[in-house]
Amino acid sequence: MNLLPYVFVLFAAMLWGTVGTTQTFLTKGISSFGVAGVRSAIGGGLLLVIVLAMRKINFRTWSWKWTILAALTIALFQSLFFASVRYTGVAVGTVITIGSAPVFAGVIEWLFWKGRPSQVWGMATGLAITGCVLLFVNHGEAVIDPFGIILALCAGFMFALYTNVSKQLMKHEETLPAVAMTFTFNYLCESYS
Repeated sequence: MNLLPYVFVLFAAMLWGTVGTTQTFLTKGISSFGVAGVRSAIGGGLLLVIVLAMRKINFRTWSWKWTILAALTIALFQSLFFASVRYTGVAVGTVITIGSAPVFAGVIEWLFWKGRPSQVWGMATGLAITGCVLLFVNHGEAVIDPFGIILALCAGFMFALYTNVSKQLMKHEETLPAVAMTFTFNYLCESYS
């Protein structure tokens, strides 16, 4: 069994999981849009160079609608997430964003694509809501800023929307070129905002 793909996924998850914490060490003068933009420029730009070298993109037949929608939703997700972390801290912002995203994803899929939520989704949603409620009743040192909570919920919604839109994009395009194009356009969205 080839373990390399699993190692790459684990490494990517570790990097993704530290982005909120990393952002808190940046100086106060750097905006959430700037952090998200640099992140997308490096990741999307590198992937775009790779897929262009591999000749995996046909610009004439490309699924532009789904790519632009995916780029807008991930741009909004990143900016909202980084802003929520600044207002309410890494732990609260991350837990609420990650906990709410699957809930929103199931609702979006049900409303827009008529996919019926499964029992597994129902159980996971119940656990996510329970975890968020437990976070609110915590009497520790966590900062619970209502505006930060709203930003984190909006970030969760945008990530859920991105997930659903990306699923539509993947029906038309290969995964690597789709991600490269999405994050390149994401950078363009963030650089003009």
